[in-house]
Amino acid sequence: MTTPKAGDAGMMHVIDMTATPSSGPREHDMMVDGVVRSIKFVPGKPYKMPREVAVKFLKISTAFKLTDADGNVQPWRGVPKQPDELQAGEKLRLAPDETVANYNDLHDEALWLRAVSLPGGEKVTKDGSREDVIAFIIGAIAERKKLNSVNEASPDDWTPPADAEEDAA
Repeated sequence: MTTPKAGDAGMMHVIDMTATPSSGPREHDMMVDGVVRSIKFVPGKPYKMPREVAVKFLKISTAFKLTDADGNVQPWRGVPKQPDELQAGEKLRLAPDETVANYNDLHDEALWLRAVSLPGGEKVTKDGSREDVIAFIIGAIAERKKLNSVNEASPDDWTPPADAEEDAA
């Protein structure tokens, strides 16, 4: 394992396990500082990035792995999945070392990791107050729930495309 350099504080290395010599480099878009940026992962090479960007990649897919600078996979235990992030039929299960907690009970680093893993979270800085970080988390989750509820409209509210054309005639 390599020792981090002095200028590497706040940086992490992530590798895309789906980028292979046969597939070639893979590009992924990610929101960074409010701007969508394209990040190219070269097969077998870790990409050095700010922690707040790395945690988003690590959260979205198990194809992304945390590594050291040499590409050796490191253990990563991210933010536990939240109830509104569960897929159909998936149940919320707490690991033996997890608990349900109030945001006020979490330490600053845990709050920050939760915030930066949410959409728009890259704008949250460690300099912000605990109250601002908690407010951001609550607001982002409320927005996600609102978007999810729009996507889960009642089947009775849906008109098949063929019927819609007939109604328009």
